Amino acid sequence: MKNPEVKLLYKYQSLPSDEAERKNKLEAIKNNSVYFASPDEFNDPLDCRIEFKLNKNDMKKFFNFLVQHESIQHEMKVPPEWELAKALQMARQGDKDAKNALERLGKQTDNIFAKIHDAINKSLGIFCLAESPLCSLMWSHYSDSHKGFCVEYERSPGSLLASNTQTFRVRYTNDYPLLAVADLLNTMTAIAGSKGKAIPLEELVLGSICLTKADCWSYEKEWRVIAASKQFVGKANLSRKTVIFGLKTPAEDIKAILEVLPEKVACERVKFKPRSFELMREKLPR
Repeated sequence: MKNPEVKLLYKYQSLPSDEAERKNKLEAIKNNSVYFASPDEFNDPLDCRIEFKLNKNDMKKFFNFLVQHESIQHEMKVPPEWELAKALQMARQGDKDAKNALERLGKQTDNIFAKIHDAINKSLGIFCLAESPLCSLMWSHYSDSHKGFCVEYERSPGSLLASNTQTFRVRYTNDYPLLAVADLLNTMTAIAGSKGKAIPLEELVLGSICLTKADCWSYEKEWRVIAASKQFVGKANLSRKTVIFGLKTPAEDIKAILEVLPEKVACERVKFKPRSFELMREKLPR
């Protein structure tokens, strides 16, 4: 397990007011289920964006690679109605005009890679956590202005959060990540040659894009669990230790959560630290 010094991670959230959504949320709390969101749902429109550095030679290599590896095209979920998909199919069939078609496509790189970016974003599922349960900004932004709650998970051996191939610490920088097509090819070559073996996501270029954010977000101290798709994971392999309620969590919300929460899960609430802007935790009797 990497970063063993980080033994606990936290998920800030809130209980919806809509009756149906509230019922689903309480069921998820009861079953220790979690939601892997698509990057399109994030509050930062720059999150998981991919910008490409392009040159003609790289584009030629890129198209040749896709011609030779049809399975990678399917992994990318390239719709058959795209001109790219049609040209690749022509090339595989030995059509003499395929080369010209691909050369024409090479001049439409912005459009092609915008579609690839959209396909990647829609195929990823990300579960976001933080290192601290006492960040006032996090309570404000992700727990309904301190009216929500925060779940404490343990990074225990064998659990999802201890996985070196799915769970990673986010990196913060002021340098916008750019992806060379050559790097993308190296990533796809690694995938094509893996023969079913797991490849650590952080070793893949697309993984680094998913794990890089602007420095202004560094207060979050975020970690991410990456899945292959947007999904709800029922009874996830997560060791849940404590549920922490906010400064302004309504009594009826606390009661509703306690009614479905297993007895083994501890409960606490946040309070002000005397003569300080800091927050602190105190035990909440069940």
